[in-house]
Amino acid sequence: MDLGSGCSETHDSCGEWLVVVSLCGPLRGSLELIRIDDEGRDDFEQRVRELNVQYRALVEGSVSLFRGAAAVYGHSRAMAAKVYWDNFVYWAYACQYYLQGMYRQTGSLYDQINVVGGRYVELSSYMQALFRAWADILPETAPHAGFVSLPVFPSLPVDAHLDLQKQLSPEETLALMRERLEQAEEMAAEIVVRLLVQHGPELGAKLLEHAGASRWSLDFDPSRWAAEPSTGLQRRRALSIVARDVERNLGRVERHPEWERALELLRPKVAAPSRQAVMP
Repeated sequence: MDLGSGCSETHDSCGEWLVVVSLCGPLRGSLELIRIDDEGRDDFEQRVRELNVQYRALVEGSVSLFRGAAAVYGHSRAMAAKVYWDNFVYWAYACQYYLQGMYRQTGSLYDQINVVGGRYVELSSYMQALFRAWADILPETAPHAGFVSLPVFPSLPVDAHLDLQKQLSPEETLALMRERLEQAEEMAAEIVVRLLVQHGPELGAKLLEHAGASRWSLDFDPSRWAAEPSTGLQRRRALSIVARDVERNLGRVERHPEWERALELLRPKVAAPSRQAVMP
């Protein structure tokens, strides 16, 4: 089964594939346990517990893509952002987890995989809540006619997809997952920033409250705010690679007259200058 292809349509086909991949977990896990038992290893019960934890986390992460998402499917802008995000996370973590055989790992490497995977799931839960809030608070009664092809080529989601061609060691796979996770952290923050810039402080506050943003562990870089008014080449140079990628895929947003005051809503979550990479 090719678990890394067929996910470039405008509906949430990657979300559907993520459920398929997650539900393949028992088969992969069962085969792994049969192999361990056949080899006569003494860690059989430990591997049962480890695979069960990972399987349950993957299923919960995939089911959360659809939970309460009906309104998102009818909201063109929220759905475009969802497809962009879901594609990236699916190719960056879930596909690599299975295609590189990371479910075979145990001990310290197993623990590190769980930490990284747990953060992907956590970030995705923030984004799914935000997409639902977007559709609920700002419903589209008559969306503008048009077509959005996602993800564009080249882009970070496409890069993550092309990574699936690589044959990597477990250590190399974990390093790549961490690299993509840092991009996912900034990608999530950028999607939030764009919403506040477009809709201003009042609606922005309602969106954040509805999404439960006060409970999020997500940092925001104030240098991104300083880059917002710039244009042309100056803007390109001021924005990070991730911010440019989001804008290329989802388009520029029209700035609300009070966009600067809207971004002040994020002030309590501004990252400290000394903040290092999320994962150890």
